Amino acid sequence: MGVGAVINAFFSTIVEVFLYCVALDQSKGKIVEGSIIGSILAGVLLLPGLSMCGGAVRRKTQRYNPASAGVSSTMLLYSILVMLSPTILYEIYGQYEVQCFACKPTSGQDLVTFDYMNSHGVGSQTLMKGDDCKKCHFFQPSLAVDKLYTEYLRPYTIYCSVVLFLAYCIGLLFTLKTHAALIWSTPVSSEKKAETQQQQLPQEQQQQPSVSTMGNITPNNMLSSTVATTPEGRAYSVSGYAASSKSVAPGDQLTKKRIGKQPQIQNSQQTQNQQAQPQVEESGGHDAPNWSRTKSTTILLMATLFYAIIAEILVDVVDAVLVVFSISPKFLGLTIFALVPNTTEFVNAISFAMHGNVALSMEIGSAYALQVCLLQIPVVVVYSCYKNSGFTIQDISSMFPLIFPRWDFIACLISVYMFTYIYAEGKSNYFKGSILILLYLSVLTGFYYSIEIDTNGLSMLKSITTAQYYGFDN
Repeated sequence: MGVGAVINAFFSTIVEVFLYCVALDQSKGKIVEGSIIGSILAGVLLLPGLSMCGGAVRRKTQRYNPASAGVSSTMLLYSILVMLSPTILYEIYGQYEVQCFACKPTSGQDLVTFDYMNSHGVGSQTLMKGDDCKKCHFFQPSLAVDKLYTEYLRPYTIYCSVVLFLAYCIGLLFTLKTHAALIWSTPVSSEKKAETQQQQLPQEQQQQPSVSTMGNITPNNMLSSTVATTPEGRAYSVSGYAASSKSVAPGDQLTKKRIGKQPQIQNSQQTQNQQAQPQVEESGGHDAPNWSRTKSTTILLMATLFYAIIAEILVDVVDAVLVVFSISPKFLGLTIFALVPNTTEFVNAISFAMHGNVALSMEIGSAYALQVCLLQIPVVVVYSCYKNSGFTIQDISSMFPLIFPRWDFIACLISVYMFTYIYAEGKSNYFKGSILILLYLSVLTGFYYSIEIDTNGLSMLKSITTAQYYGFDN
């Protein structure tokens, strides 16, 4: 199961890495930034949510192994913290600019209105036009190729990329080799194994006499000491059978009765255990594969190649789409570029969940989000640094600096926290799936308004006074 989830996400990663490299070559860094954030949000919110809702069509509640969920949650939290570490460093030590505007003059008079805010609320003060009246706002500009980035942030991003890739290799070794039996064992198989051991233990105790009683058994008292127990709990001694058959030799009749009684008693015990055993529904799935390994590998590689060609065509037509539709390149990356290459993951995850294998569906989503953080980001960062090693290109749009805006930072933390909280419970139902889907839509709507505010922020401050913004009219 684990190898299948890793392979499923790995080949989609190849397609997306190729798409990101082509976009960086065409100076579309905002699309790459939006695609990576959108892929993480889709992997931890939308894909698990759709899988849970799809699995609830046939089964109200499905269970999966909490041990595997704990490992994936730990890896996700680690990868998100390391991925956002350069952003935290930039938010602390990055430069802030002050933008000042002249106060709005009062109509028909030689006065200006000065708006301010203190602990008592919003106030205003009227001054003469000759006085020095300005409204200033602090804001952090976009990242630029300056001394802070070249000497501190860039080496730190490379270091974060290296440790992310090392964590990916360690995680594969842990989940697929050293602790595979612990992680990929389902609760159903563990319960059935425990029940089988409990059924075998009484049979072994009945068939094998203890050492303490073996020494007291003699040929004369063997018949009187042999006791058979029925499922109803009543004991029958073999001496009763011997007493009822005095005219028959013990070697004939008693042996026949003993041979005939023991299978009946064992069959009755097995029937009672099967009736008392709780009906636990195992995880279903597709039929056994009927393709050979060569055929499967060939088809997988060909599909990956065709998807890469489609990805290049998709990047080439971005400019035409942006001309026709007034949409931000980053929001386009959050939606189209993040969801279209992952169509196979969504289809497979929903299909597995509907067949009862929600564990694999959840693992596909978490494995994909992990591969975005632990594999895609290191490759794109290394490619960006190699492409701009000489820093001859001062345009930041052709680079991937691994530094995200504040809303991206907050949205990723909230989404990963919600996913790990729900995923660690080990249960799946449509309620949890609906919560994840609604959170994804809310975060995506927040991205839309955040991009609009960042784009029109300064022009909005120039045209709207503080009093008008808070609803006051002077």
